[in-house]
Amino acid sequence: MNIKTVGFILGFTLALTAASCSSLPPTVVPRSELFSQNSYRSRPLLSPDGAKLAWIDCPYHRPCRLMMRDMKTGDTHNSGTPGERYYSGFNSFRWRSDSQHLLYWHSKKEDENNHLMEFDPDKNEIRDLTPFQNSHALFLGQSKDRIAYAANNRDPKFFDVYQVRVKAGTITRIYDNPGDVVDWLVDDNQNVNGVIRREGLGQALLLRNSSNGKFEKPAYLPKDFEILGLVDRSEKFDEILVRARLGKDGGSLVAIHPKKGSFDVLASDDHFDFLSGRIEQKNGSLGYLTKSGEKMELSSPDSAIQADFDQIKKELGDEISLDSYDRLNQLWVVSIDSPTQPLKYYLYDRTHKKLEFLFYETDELSERSFAKTETISFSAQDGMKLYGYFTKPTYIIPGASGKPPLIVFVHGGPNSRDAWHFSPSVQWLATRGYAVLQVNFRGSYGFGKAYHDAAKGEWGGKMTTDLMDGKNWVVSQGWADPAKICIMGTSYGGYATLDALWRFPKDFVCGISNSGLSDLASMREQNPDYWSLSQDLEDQYLPDQGKSKESLNAHSALFHVDQIQAPLLLAHGTSDIRCKESQTSSLYAALKKLGKPVWYRKMPDRGHRFFDNIAYREEEFLARYLGGYFQPEDAYEVRRDDSE
Repeated sequence: MNIKTVGFILGFTLALTAASCSSLPPTVVPRSELFSQNSYRSRPLLSPDGAKLAWIDCPYHRPCRLMMRDMKTGDTHNSGTPGERYYSGFNSFRWRSDSQHLLYWHSKKEDENNHLMEFDPDKNEIRDLTPFQNSHALFLGQSKDRIAYAANNRDPKFFDVYQVRVKAGTITRIYDNPGDVVDWLVDDNQNVNGVIRREGLGQALLLRNSSNGKFEKPAYLPKDFEILGLVDRSEKFDEILVRARLGKDGGSLVAIHPKKGSFDVLASDDHFDFLSGRIEQKNGSLGYLTKSGEKMELSSPDSAIQADFDQIKKELGDEISLDSYDRLNQLWVVSIDSPTQPLKYYLYDRTHKKLEFLFYETDELSERSFAKTETISFSAQDGMKLYGYFTKPTYIIPGASGKPPLIVFVHGGPNSRDAWHFSPSVQWLATRGYAVLQVNFRGSYGFGKAYHDAAKGEWGGKMTTDLMDGKNWVVSQGWADPAKICIMGTSYGGYATLDALWRFPKDFVCGISNSGLSDLASMREQNPDYWSLSQDLEDQYLPDQGKSKESLNAHSALFHVDQIQAPLLLAHGTSDIRCKESQTSSLYAALKKLGKPVWYRKMPDRGHRFFDNIAYREEEFLARYLGGYFQPEDAYEVRRDDSE
């Protein structure tokens, strides 16, 4: 801990440091529970044959382990610890098609050089299927003895496709990227028979009939067909499910039949997009789909499947997700998740119509009460309808004058979105006494083409004024104190925070930027090599489409530090490859030179996300400027705080 950190801490009153976790007000949820510092469980997945259920279990302050349940006997045992909890790899895994081995992603540091690993839980053996240095792997498909993945080993800018013969242990590069392909379709033999190619500011689907054939655009697809992404395929490669647009604002799920030379529109919406779907392998029908919007909607055109969904929703509520299923589609893992409902998992037996509770992601949260969130919509300055969420605080700040302080909590991306689900960060803020506003500003995913395209050229423009319009709308409703408003976010959310602070210096009393961007011109030069194919896509959202350095500088906080008035807390990981640490260190130096109230938490060897490490520092900062509750750090938080 250095001098500037000590000075920051000593600036607080003794009253703030007198509390302890055991004496928390009843409406305050401890950080250790919200951010899983005690323990958590996640990702329960059924084996393809339905005989086993595996999930990740992370005990109190120890490495994560893989738990396995025998579905016939119910016996559960620890199958090993193939990854460290805070490494990026063991947060995601999938079953091999043999129902014996598992695949997971692992990186030794937070540099996002992910390796695809095979784990044998019976022997507790691990094999690296991507033994390359400084490369990133993407899983594409698998069959009984073959696995296909893409990796940028030959050229860091482009991903080629590799095939692993699992028993023999051989790895063969089977497809060289010509320099414009961003996604691949593999058949049941793990050969590449389809690609998505970049074309201008869009992309096109190309297919071929054999592993040696020529890739061509399907002539039977309509001219207004715009592919958004691959969703699923049949095992025989006679049906491909894609997300697409067909000449209207909303999205569609389209089934393409390469062997028949035809397509079917299975689902469409006038305004919102689709997130996922599944092809039923037994008959090629659409098994289920998830539609975006203010709330996610899980449904099925199959009457039997929909009847099961309806029964589960009747027992659990509408906010369910289908997370895993066996090959016969008779056993499901479903989860329920809403803003006031921490994630919990259930097993559903379709044959006996039986729902069995598995576990909460975090047991400690099961007995807690949480702040209520509601959907909101309002008009931007240009008349565009915007969507978002507003959460009222549960903790009443002593001496407060009725209206609570407000935090504008900005999502990253920027083309991701805030969603109707349980957010530990939002509940953390609300249980400290703050109202929380989440705005799905223009460009956020899921709200149709017009909503998405309205963000073009608007980094540092309307994407930021959308946040201001949301903030002003909340104040006009009488829901927040206009004199106590803070803005905070991570990644693009950090950029938006900095942009708002210098453009609207009188509107905020403080700001927090994690992994934020302060210099758009240098951002373009610092992007990872493998982002090169998407550079022009990103550029279209930048001021002047990224063509003018002067325009980029005009919308970068680094060149407007003199206009930032509000106290600012910064944090950044030194291993961040998405937003380089220099984006924050340069800004900190410039602000410090002018004597601005700024603090910087540099996180050695941490990547793009590290929030749980510094939540207590941010809580401390917010309490200082907004007056909310501050729970002092515990010994474990201090030990994990390796910032400089």
